[in-house]
Amino acid sequence: MKQIAVFLFLAIVFSSCKKEDTSLFTIPVTNLRFEVNPTYNEFNSPDIPINNVNFNALALLDAQGIDTSGINSIRPRLARIYLPFGDNNLDFIKEIAVRICLPGDNRPSCGQEVFWYDEDFENKKGAEHQLFGSNVDDIREFVLTNNVNIQVQLTRLWRRPDATFDIFLDMEFDIR
Repeated sequence: MKQIAVFLFLAIVFSSCKKEDTSLFTIPVTNLRFEVNPTYNEFNSPDIPINNVNFNALALLDAQGIDTSGINSIRPRLARIYLPFGDNNLDFIKEIAVRICLPGDNRPSCGQEVFWYDEDFENKKGAEHQLFGSNVDDIREFVLTNNVNIQVQLTRLWRRPDATFDIFLDMEFDIR
């Protein structure tokens, strides 16, 4: 009798697990440049807009032979910020968030957060930081729109940047 109860319990548990959608392909968005300077400090860290970013998603879907009706979701996969020549250090950043906003929307905290980094989770110094994908189910309304705005939020800094320099952002999104 115990074996039947255990078997039924396991059958119920495993049958209720939802199968994760597999990724059809990835949309890369690379070399988005933004500038930081020594006026940023622990008490005044701005939201930095990167306007008119074209994901080229519809053309990529067409090239893969996928209609937009065949998409279950679009999710953030991974991102990184980096210094192209490694001549400075990103150790002044404690916490960062990357948001995707509809065209023309530059309000603070617009749109949807898609990536984040918190040094409490990964204590890494150097010229590159990996960002974590936010736990959002679907951002297709943003990715399938041409010329969206990206907002980089330096939410918490350890200290001022040493100089004015460019930081680059690369992102990837999974089409499921």
